[in-house]
This record gives sequence, C-alpha cells and structure tokens, in this order.
Amino acid sequence: MSKLAELNTFIDQMHSLSAMPATINKVLELVNNPESSLKEISRVIEKDFELSSKVLKIVNSSYYGFKEKISSIQMAVVALGINTLRSMATGISFLNAIGHALEEVINLQKFWEHSMATAVIAGMAVKNIKPDFKEDIFVSGLLHDIGKVVLLQWVGRLYKKTEEKSKLENKPLFMCEKELIGVNHAEAGSLLAKKWHFPEEIIFTIEFHHQKDIFHLNRKEKKNIYANAVYFANQVALEKEIGQSGDFYREILPDELLDYLRLKPFDVVEIFKTSDSYIRHLKKTI
Repeated sequence: MSKLAELNTFIDQMHSLSAMPATINKVLELVNNPESSLKEISRVIEKDFELSSKVLKIVNSSYYGFKEKISSIQMAVVALGINTLRSMATGISFLNAIGHALEEVINLQKFWEHSMATAVIAGMAVKNIKPDFKEDIFVSGLLHDIGKVVLLQWVGRLYKKTEEKSKLENKPLFMCEKELIGVNHAEAGSLLAKKWHFPEEIIFTIEFHHQKDIFHLNRKEKKNIYANAVYFANQVALEKEIGQSGDFYREILPDELLDYLRLKPFDVVEIFKTSDSYIRHLKKTI
C-alpha cells in the first residue's frame, strides 16, 4: 500500500471513530442531504459558540467590508453563500479541535496567523484579475495548510523533523515531508478536503499551492486563479514572517506568476504595505 493510500485509510478512520468534532459531522451530514435547509445548517453552527463567534468575527472584519453588521450565522450564509460558509466553518472547527490536541508539537496561534495572512493577501492578489473572487478565495487561503495538521495527527513528533530538515537544508517543507513521511501536506490537505466534499477550487488550491509552474493554466477557470493567488500569498506571508508555518525556505516569485495575476511591481509593494491593517484586525479573531 502506498503512503498516500495509508493516509487515506487513516483519514477514513478519523471519521469512523468519531475523532472529528460533532459540529463537522453534523454540518457535512446536512450539506449532503438535499432535503436540508439553510436554517438547519445555520442552527448547527450557531450551537457551537466558539465556532460561530470566530466565523462572525471574520465575516465582520475589515477584509470583507460589509456595510451592515452580520449578526447571525443565517445572515453570514446570505452574505457569503452556503458553500463558502460551510467550508470556513468546517475548517475552523477541525483546526480548533485537532490543533488544540497537538499544541505540544504545533504553535496553533502562529499557525492561525500565517493562515490568516495568506487568506488576506490572496484576496488582495486577485484585485486586478477577478476582484469579485475576494470573498470566496479567503477560505482557500485560510485552509491551504490544513494538511499539516492531518500529518501531525498521523505521524506525531516525526513531523517536527520535517521542519528541522527544512531549516537545516534550506529546502521547501513540502519536499522534506515527502522525503521523511512519503506524503506532503498539500496532498494530505486535498485528501481531507475531498472527504468533506469541499468546492473544487478549494480542493485544487490546497493540492497545488506549492506548484510554481501553475501560472501557465487557463485564467478563465476559477480554481487556477485561486491556486496561483494562494501560491503568491503564501510566499508573501512567509517573506513578511507573519506567524509560523514551519517552512523556512523562501522562494523568488516568478515574473510569469505576477503577469498571470496582472500584478505590477507597485501592486506588490502596495500589498506588502496595506495587508498589515487587515491582518491586525483578523488576529483579534484567533
């Protein structure tokens, strides 16, 4: 059995052994039931006070900039759409529950900071190509590294060795994961996202956010734009040293990537400068 198949079996076991938070299981059950209503899904999320509080803080942040305050999960569904809200709520619930159990190995606060920064910068990166993608792409950026938590749950302290290897050898973390574990976090995250029936663009972005040659993909497809924007955002967040992702390798952004996103040098400088205020606001939600 390949390592990827082994991990797939492990993820199945996580679900079957009720290792996942009850909120996730109930939300997924309702979303996959065509007879479920938006009101039912909203009620499940609202019952989880920590989760609903964090979702509402994010939706009411300056990043989204809604004119009226979003005061309920039902209002958030209307504002963001059920797919975006469901993906956001499921990812946050998983990271909160599983991440807290792994705090000896991972600094969850720093992990969230990096994820938030990537989400914000990804939204800013599409302003010249598809500004209306700003709202949906946030979730792809927020959950791009969710596979790291899956690998941590799977291999435990062995995962720390991949970070040490990345730092010692100045090598991308996903390559070190592949060498030491046999699976990288992008592969792990996409497996989990498929299990949860996430939208195609989120699954694709999680799986390919480290592929620097994706700038040749058709700009007409949403998933390609998302993956390129999150790749860009991840590298900018690493360069700005916001939070900690465990990756100590810094890449030079290809000119072709900036061309794909229609970003000029002054756009990149502006993103570096103005993203800080959005990120500061969102840090209050952690």
